[in-house]
Amino acid sequence: MDGTRVVADDRVHLIGYGPSASTIGANRAGRSAVREIRRLLDPVSTPVGMPR
Repeated sequence: MDGTRVVADDRVHLIGYGPSASTIGANRAGRSAVREIRRLLDPVSTPVGMPR
């Protein structure tokens, strides 16, 4: 695991497991996963570290 992303497969994100199991943790993990997934889907228009 790297954040919510499964290292062996960048397409898989696990939200709600481990540290993100609480409501607050899941919300934070969900936002983080969305940003990373957007970067994966559109790497040209979203510079790393910049929120969308």
